[in-house]
Amino acid sequence: MTINSMNKNNIELLPYSLITSLYKDVLIEDKTYLEKDTEEKGTMPKDVLIIAKSASTNLNEKQILFLTAILKALKLELKEVHLITNLDENFGPYKTLVSKYSPNKIILFGLDPSDIELPMNFPPFQIQAFENKKYLYAPTLDEIEENKSTKLTLWQGLQKLFL
Repeated sequence: MTINSMNKNNIELLPYSLITSLYKDVLIEDKTYLEKDTEEKGTMPKDVLIIAKSASTNLNEKQILFLTAILKALKLELKEVHLITNLDENFGPYKTLVSKYSPNKIILFGLDPSDIELPMNFPPFQIQAFENKKYLYAPTLDEIEENKSTKLTLWQGLQKLFL
């Protein structure tokens, strides 16, 4: 993450530890810091795959902050899950995703099960087991953040998913 000072030519990099102390309740994803932190602590198991619909290959800062808050409520951090978007080069059919990431839980934000070629359809927020994996799909992160009742429904689904 870079912070611009008064002079645009003077860019300072803040250490990851300082960023986390500034944002105690949220975490801003920066893959270089996350990769370095994971290397220092050893590899953490990542059995959760989150696929979010996005206008670009990465989520915007608002979406990252909201997703981080959701994960924190589940006692998880961004570095403990695989996160891709529908425009990510790794996006594809569920068989490819399962092979690449080996998740036990797959959460789709803004994508239908058919978008990853699951051979079934099920309602939003319903936990669906298939081939020893659990799936949950929900509206986009932006839609959920704007609607309090949708947030509650998501939370109820996530609690069932992580039991």
